[in-house]
Amino acid sequence: HIVRGKKLWTWGTAPAGRLWEKILTGGDLPYFEPQAGGYSDNQPDLHWIMPCETKIFSHFWFPTRDIGVFDYANLEGTLNLELKNGEVLFGWSPTGVNKDAVVILTCDNKEIFRRTMDADPATPFLSEVRIPGKADLYQLRMTVLSSAGDTLLTFRHPTPTNPPLPEQAPPLPAPDEVDSQDLLFVIGEHYNKFRNPGRAKLYYQEALKRDKGDLRSNTALGEILLKDGLYTKALEHFDKSLERDPTFYKAWYFKGLAQLLLGDIRDAEKSL
Repeated sequence: HIVRGKKLWTWGTAPAGRLWEKILTGGDLPYFEPQAGGYSDNQPDLHWIMPCETKIFSHFWFPTRDIGVFDYANLEGTLNLELKNGEVLFGWSPTGVNKDAVVILTCDNKEIFRRTMDADPATPFLSEVRIPGKADLYQLRMTVLSSAGDTLLTFRHPTPTNPPLPEQAPPLPAPDEVDSQDLLFVIGEHYNKFRNPGRAKLYYQEALKRDKGDLRSNTALGEILLKDGLYTKALEHFDKSLERDPTFYKAWYFKGLAQLLLGDIRDAEKSL
């Protein structure tokens, strides 16, 4: 699966959270969002994509009922498999109509339950069975077969491994502590991607203290000023970029945009 991480987001119950509940529900109702994404180690809105780049993935959303908190899901439904005081509670909430499906429960690879039955979204399967001896949850496997013997779902709880947590990322250095001109721009871009243009500005400005003609930092700072509505100041930075490299397409584009916003249509046409 490429869309493994999912969560429920809530704004919380502080005054600011209550305000968002009111805005998003049209009243004073509770609010949360189911969130999921793909192809990203973090939130995908914090990364650039390449020109003409395409990424495709699918989400499948469906209701589940009566079996408790599910442990596994695929397009055939959801499974729950739990063990309490020697009793196994297991269930299947299917996504379609299934005639003569077979549910099998094994413990330590030995079959302890088998039943043939019909199940559909309105009529999920749920059962309990006592297991012998001191078997634990990680020895149990639940499998659902179609009437033709094809495996529809199968699940076994993975044995916990408790891997060590990764080291926490160290804090980024302050602008005046950064040795490299290139790294100043890279850190500025990092903050820019995380929607912190005020912090990004400090790194671009430090880069320009050291080299007034820095191509990338001039352009990046100009973009921020453009978004702030400071079109004339932004234009100055785009011009500085183009003094350094008259072929830099990005500076030409944003220069034309600044000219357009200033009402200078003729020069904007030339730049764009």
